Amino acid sequence: MVREVDEHGFDELLATSDRLLIVEFFMEGCPACRTMAPILEDLARELSGEVEFVRVDARANLDTALRYGVVATPTFLMFCRGVFLMEMVGVIHPVAMMEVISDLLKHRAECAGRPMRPLQGTDG
Repeated sequence: MVREVDEHGFDELLATSDRLLIVEFFMEGCPACRTMAPILEDLARELSGEVEFVRVDARANLDTALRYGVVATPTFLMFCRGVFLMEMVGVIHPVAMMEVISDLLKHRAECAGRPMRPLQGTDG
């Protein structure tokens, strides 16, 4: 359910996907990435049709990883219709990941024409 794409596949998905897109930047041998793999597979099965999950090998696609500021793996980037929404880094508890995804799905209509407001508050 979670498929691996290269930089060209990633760019194509950004340009064409109308679903919430969650991209995991990973590296072979990364223990945290191995921990997240079954969690992502479970979420992909549960949310098929609503959310698209893909993986990008950060080492093999270094230019793409650097373009998006990926400095650690796993890094999860969330997009809607090509608009960057947010990032999460490291091992994420499945409940926390599902809560973030659910919240993004609730507000996905907002990203159709403009970027969504950040989910985290900021101190003025």
